[in-house]
Amino acid sequence: PVTTISEEEQEKCEIMSYSMGPSSRTLYLGTNNQGMLVCYTRSFEIEKLDLPELRGRQLTAIAPGKDSCMLVGTEGQGFWSVNIRDRRAERLHYPHCPVDIDHVKIKNIAHDKQDNTWLNLYQKGLMVIPKSGKLFNCQPILANKDSEHNLSNVSCFSEASDGTRYYGLDGAGVLMVKPDDTRTLYSSENTIMTTDAIMTILTLPNGDTYIGTYGDGIYKIDKTGKFGRDSRLAELDNRSVMCFSLSKDKQTIYIGSNGEGVYSYHLPSGELDNFLLDRCLRKDNRRPRSLAPVFRRQ
Repeated sequence: PVTTISEEEQEKCEIMSYSMGPSSRTLYLGTNNQGMLVCYTRSFEIEKLDLPELRGRQLTAIAPGKDSCMLVGTEGQGFWSVNIRDRRAERLHYPHCPVDIDHVKIKNIAHDKQDNTWLNLYQKGLMVIPKSGKLFNCQPILANKDSEHNLSNVSCFSEASDGTRYYGLDGAGVLMVKPDDTRTLYSSENTIMTTDAIMTILTLPNGDTYIGTYGDGIYKIDKTGKFGRDSRLAELDNRSVMCFSLSKDKQTIYIGSNGEGVYSYHLPSGELDNFLLDRCLRKDNRRPRSLAPVFRRQ
C-alpha cells in the first residue's frame, strides 16, 4: 500500500537505492524521478517525502548520517543531507574538496568505525570525508602498484577473514588485493570470464568468494586464489546476477537475478532452487502472496 503516491507515479517509480534509517522501523528509498520515499516496516505503508530540492534527481545512494539525518548521493546532482524531523534537504559543500562533488555520480555511501564517511564515486575512486570534515583523501584503485590505469568504477566489494579484499569493477573485472598489497586482476582477458561487468561479490567464512556478473552468471575464487566456475551453478551461467545474501546459519546463499526471480543455493548439498513471482500469485493474478513462508522453510 502506498499512501501518498498516485498509481501513475507508482508505475513510473524506479527504486535506485535504499537504507535503513536511524530507527529500524523505517526504510528510506531513493528513486529515479520521484524523490525520496519512506517505508514504515511495521505496516509497510510508503510515504513520499515532500522535498522540493530532490525532485527530479536520481538518488543513487542513501545512508544514515548524524542527528537523525540521511545522507543522499545523486548522479551528478550533488551530495545532500536530509533532516528527517524538519523534512528539509540541504546540499553539502566542502572547501578544498579534490573532487567536484556537485557533478559526480555517487554510487555508494558508507561509514567506518571512526565515523568517517566514504563515498564510492563513478570513475573517480573512493573519497574519504573525515569525521572532522576538514581533510580529504581520494584513493583511486589501480590495477597494480605501478599502473596508472584507474579501475575506480567499483560496484561492490568484500573482505575475507585474512584481510584479502575483492573489488568488483563495473566493466573491468575483479581486483583481488592481498594484505601485503599484492594485486591480481581477474578479467575477460586473462580468465574464462566473458564479461567484466561485476554486479555483486560475496566472501564466505571459509574464504571462497562468489562473483555475480551481468549476463554471464556466477564465478568463484577459492581461498587459494583459483578462479573458475562452480559446476553446481551451471544453470545460472547466462543469467544476470544482481545481489547475494548469506543466510544466518551460513549454509544458504540467496541469489537475486535480473528478471528471473530469487534463487537459493544450499552449500552443503549443492541444491539450487528458484522462487519465481508467478509461484506466489493467486489464481486471479491480483495479489501476490508473501515469500516469507518459503524462506522460513529454507
